[in-house]
Amino acid sequence: MEALEPVVRVLHFGSQKYCAWNWSEGSGFKYTRVISATLRHIFEWTRGRDLDPETGESHLAHAVCNLIFLLYYIQHKDIYTNDDRKIR
Repeated sequence: MEALEPVVRVLHFGSQKYCAWNWSEGSGFKYTRVISATLRHIFEWTRGRDLDPETGESHLAHAVCNLIFLLYYIQHKDIYTNDDRKIR
């Protein structure tokens, strides 16, 4: 549970900055938008920058939030239709 606490704080921050559950409204965010944000946070962490300057939370917690969004979208493909990946 301890590892999930920063993830919950990131979700709470997002709900205050934007609105609660904004990521789940309509057909969801475009998949590439979410994975781009995920990678930005992972790259920041890889560069030795542990905390996001805006939230003070771990960049990894931000990345986990984004991956949760994608997992949810995939589990509910009938609702979330913004899969804009280039499939080859």
